[in-house]
Amino acid sequence: MNCILNQIPPLVTESSVKNRIELMKSNFQIQLSWKDAATAKQHEPRLSLPIAFGREFAQMPIKVGNRRVSRMVLNNPKVSRYHALIDWEDDHLLLINQSSTHEIIVNGKRQKRCILNNGDILQIGSYTITVTFINSPPSHSLSNNFTIASILPNFNNHHLSLTELFPFASKKLNLHQNSFLAPGIITVMFVAAMLVARAPVQ
Repeated sequence: MNCILNQIPPLVTESSVKNRIELMKSNFQIQLSWKDAATAKQHEPRLSLPIAFGREFAQMPIKVGNRRVSRMVLNNPKVSRYHALIDWEDDHLLLINQSSTHEIIVNGKRQKRCILNNGDILQIGSYTITVTFINSPPSHSLSNNFTIASILPNFNNHHLSLTELFPFASKKLNLHQNSFLAPGIITVMFVAAMLVARAPVQ
């Protein structure tokens, strides 16, 4: 039985992992927290990526690629019309300074381009902004050694159990509602046919 199950191809593919990571990126949000120096009002917007910072709303990009930009207006003379952008680059979350005249300070250090981490403190003009990740970034996305293969399961020398092959068998699910019934029956019939074909002739 184990040798037959080992011949069944992995149910997780590199393409499915990539699609899942892209979905997690599209749903990822950041909370920016700062206190207005003039009014002492606390601001804590939750924004989807990409996020642009600048002094003039119209000077910041409307879209990056086919994604709409969350535009944050920071009204201060030391903030450029389009000052900075937070966005994904490959599998890294980056803060990129778009200004040639004004700087960005991240955790006390001047940065032109840097990886952004949960809890980082940004200084843009007179604004001190704390970055909080609302939901976790895609798994391994901030790792320098990240590869898609690194998060694929290792099927070498692994004997699949029936509950791994047919997870619905160990859960009380409404099979019709969750669209598991037809694929489950087909898979069971396929495995049964393989067993019959490999059975020794008496």
